[in-house]
Amino acid sequence: MKSFKLNNREIQFKVVVDVSLIENQDSDFEINTLKVIQEWFSGKDRFTFQTSGSTGQPKSIEFSRDQIVASAKRTNSVFQLQAGQTILCCLNTGFVAGFMMLIRAFVGKLKLLVVEPTSNPLSLVDEETIDFVAMTPIQVLGAMEQIPEKLGHVKTLLVGGADVQPELEERLTKLKCQVFHSYAMTETLTHVAIRNMSQNEKIYSALEGVAFSQAEDTCLVVHDKVLKIHELKTNDLVDLINDQKFQWLGRLDNVVNSGGIKIQIEKLELTIRDLLLTLGCASKICLVSIHDARLTNKLVLLIEGEGIDFDHVGMLKKLKSELPAFHDPKEIRMVPDLFHTNTGKIDRIKNVNVYL
Repeated sequence: MKSFKLNNREIQFKVVVDVSLIENQDSDFEINTLKVIQEWFSGKDRFTFQTSGSTGQPKSIEFSRDQIVASAKRTNSVFQLQAGQTILCCLNTGFVAGFMMLIRAFVGKLKLLVVEPTSNPLSLVDEETIDFVAMTPIQVLGAMEQIPEKLGHVKTLLVGGADVQPELEERLTKLKCQVFHSYAMTETLTHVAIRNMSQNEKIYSALEGVAFSQAEDTCLVVHDKVLKIHELKTNDLVDLINDQKFQWLGRLDNVVNSGGIKIQIEKLELTIRDLLLTLGCASKICLVSIHDARLTNKLVLLIEGEGIDFDHVGMLKKLKSELPAFHDPKEIRMVPDLFHTNTGKIDRIKNVNVYL
């Protein structure tokens, strides 16, 4: 491909090497995207990425050009992408997920569209057909609520970067396009396993060259021959079915000790969301824990919607009566907006630091 579109402007690859072109862009996103393209076509051999920092301090991870190309080829093969088909990058190209969307286009000779990573990126796209796009749950929800007809132009949708809530998952199964959910991380150059949401699969299946094992604390361990990654221990708690399949349960980082009981926050958060719906509360929530002298950690429920009149006492009583001992939040805080990372994940650390 000789050119690509950046926010609906046609740009020739050969002119990206012009430094003045980069300096005269309208946004940091455009500048960063053009720098990535410039570095790639200049033959740069090693690239460094930062983790999102959703569960701890961000860290830098370096990959070689060969590893990046191998990962891109594997994804293109998994989703049967052919030269000339259209790929849309609507993720932050400063992080590995958006970066890899660009490289998949270059390696596969795909028609590349790049737009700002807004909450509804499909609204920025003029093309009739998109063969492949990766989006966060927030972006998918934005498209569903504002321009659902645009999703009808997508052939394959890869959802990643954050958990998919049950209500959204149910809606995704009804889309005409093929929808997959990725198990991915910066440490493995995005996804190493996927599940077919169109077929309502709950089990993740390994990509080519990937195998899984399990540590003593039931965390997943990744082995990737393609990327030459050996025994990468994650913080993801899983039910390991075999070396090719697993069901994700939550994060070890989000297991808290409250009153001597170990509680997995993501799992409990889903249960609480369902209970709140029965009370007429459909607001976004975030369950966190803070230090408590008596319980070691106490659970606090953050509800998005400052100024909304909720019966906090009634909610707490309902949750206490329905949930197992020590699993009920001891406090509810209404907050204006829940914080998310740049990759769309709920940022529990920032929510605690800002609101608690």
